[in-house]
Amino acid sequence: MKMVCGNRGPASIAVLVAVAVVVAMIVLGVIDGPAAGPSSVTAAGSTAPAAAPAVGETTAQLSGKTSALGADPDTLYDRVPYPGAPAGDTALSLKEQVFLQAFASDLPLWASQSPAAMSAFTTPSSAAAWQTVPSWYVIGTADTIITPEAQRVMAHRTHARILLVPGGSHLTLISHPEAVTTQILAAAHAICSSR
Repeated sequence: MKMVCGNRGPASIAVLVAVAVVVAMIVLGVIDGPAAGPSSVTAAGSTAPAAAPAVGETTAQLSGKTSALGADPDTLYDRVPYPGAPAGDTALSLKEQVFLQAFASDLPLWASQSPAAMSAFTTPSSAAAWQTVPSWYVIGTADTIITPEAQRVMAHRTHARILLVPGGSHLTLISHPEAVTTQILAAAHAICSSR
């Protein structure tokens, strides 16, 4: 990391971009197990609304009391079986109205989704990377999927450096890329400064 942080050449920039992509991939899911294992992970971040479960918690438990996800599941999701699914598991896609009104309320789009397995929301976390590495968190103040209140609780318990994005939905990563980029760069600079 010292070579990457100290060198501003094309190879260094490529490595930083690759790190940012990996962070974004972790962040779009959950800040837990995948980042908790390798000793080379030096930070975790949520640059989009994401869950930061403690060991034993599920992401479904962390959406917040007023989350749009608190409604009857039959009004929220289209369910589709998927090959190799554990017994009782299905793939979930948000219904169009839920997507437009709750998930992407600050984006004028209706997009196809990659369904997520129900078990992704109901399987307890086995590790919590945020307990061992510095964290950064971006909170969209208009998110009705994982409420800003729920995100603040998770961000504070992770001792994250928090950036609030006024009007940001659950897709703040897409609707407010400048703010998200600012937070990713802040994390990169902090990590490089500590090396």
